[in-house]
Amino acid sequence: MTAPITTTGPLSGLTIIELASIGPVPFASNFLRQMGATVTVVDSLHDRGLGIPVAPEFDYLQHDKQRVKIDLKSPAGQQQLFELLPHADMLLEGLRPGTLERLGLGPDILHAIAPALIIGRCSGWGSSSPRSTDAGHDINYLSMTGALHAIGDSGPVPPLNLVGDFGGAAMHLVAGLLAAQVSRHKDGRGSVVETSIFEGTTSLMTMLYSLADGGLWETNRNANILDGAAPYYRCYQTLDQKWMAVGAIEPKFFRAFIDVIQANVDLDRQHDRDYWPSLEQEIDRCMKMRTRDDWDALFVNTDCCCTPVLDMNEARGPAGIPSFFKNGIPVPPVTFK
Repeated sequence: MTAPITTTGPLSGLTIIELASIGPVPFASNFLRQMGATVTVVDSLHDRGLGIPVAPEFDYLQHDKQRVKIDLKSPAGQQQLFELLPHADMLLEGLRPGTLERLGLGPDILHAIAPALIIGRCSGWGSSSPRSTDAGHDINYLSMTGALHAIGDSGPVPPLNLVGDFGGAAMHLVAGLLAAQVSRHKDGRGSVVETSIFEGTTSLMTMLYSLADGGLWETNRNANILDGAAPYYRCYQTLDQKWMAVGAIEPKFFRAFIDVIQANVDLDRQHDRDYWPSLEQEIDRCMKMRTRDDWDALFVNTDCCCTPVLDMNEARGPAGIPSFFKNGIPVPPVTFK
């Protein structure tokens, strides 16, 4: 096992075992680690051929975690895991539903050894889904929730793996784990916290389903305020072939935006869909008159809701907010005072 790592934060003293996974589980454990938890990753002896290989020094979700190699399929390896359990507060796993049970490592076995253990489980489809044993990735789970269909102006656009893996699954898993931790303080009992990428993403869609049911969202792509159809909520190309993102939904922000770009438009028809093609054409004409950085200099510190579209290198540099990075790596997003 690698050397122990000293941590600080509100979760200092919390010990987590992570059965090596891809996607939501390492993201969730890294988030908990940033808040002070100590994480030990149990690696397989053999390459499972999953995910996108990244050199360790650049695998930021795995930084500052202890690691140990264990063969969970062997009795000796399982005994190694059992010896770690009494010292752990949580065990996180992202295997397909039923895998731990087939190995003889189901929650009943683990709780017999460590009754107070909180077991966090995150799969792709969810253990009760008819697709529970199917392989999948972010794009597949999103395709079944309505999210993928709603994103993009012509064909569906995969939104990286931010929506499913990290927003949908990892954040719900972290919330469930922390809730279980609070519950354990009350009764001292362990529990099983389960979520999935599919279920978490479906939950993220709640507001959009409410808009649809309220007659405020059309199922046709590129027909709604938040999907690029509205001229005041989309990206525009600039003189230097770069892009600015406009999010001036509210009339007061829209008016401020129009004042800066000096567009000749009817402000009272902002939400008139019949007027949108003309409005888009005029905004597009104006935005092509300056470079991205020139526009940014005009929009910064205003209520125009207009910002530059940066690539990852730019986001870490002077054009972005470099204080949110340390040595090029995003800093913990939650602070405690």
